[in-house]
Amino acid sequence: MIIWYVAEGLTSWSALRKAISGASDKMLWQHLRELERDGLLVRVIEGRRVYYALTAVSDELRGPLSDLIRWSEKARIGERVVSRSDERLG
Repeated sequence: MIIWYVAEGLTSWSALRKAISGASDKMLWQHLRELERDGLLVRVIEGRRVYYALTAVSDELRGPLSDLIRWSEKARIGERVVSRSDERLG
């Protein structure tokens, strides 16, 4: 999810935090560090501005991620999960 958001232009920590509202600050920092360690993101520091960028390896994921998102929207995966949860609650 983080890689997708960075690919879409949400490159600052605050923008990522806002987009991924279900994650705690600690969890977001942990995942960002793991993605950096694994060579999928790079942290760029320009003066006081810090942002994240894709590496060449993670940039190759754009196509497959786009395909997966289109498929899930077409299959309405999120709606099925929500409706099943609602059925169990009701």
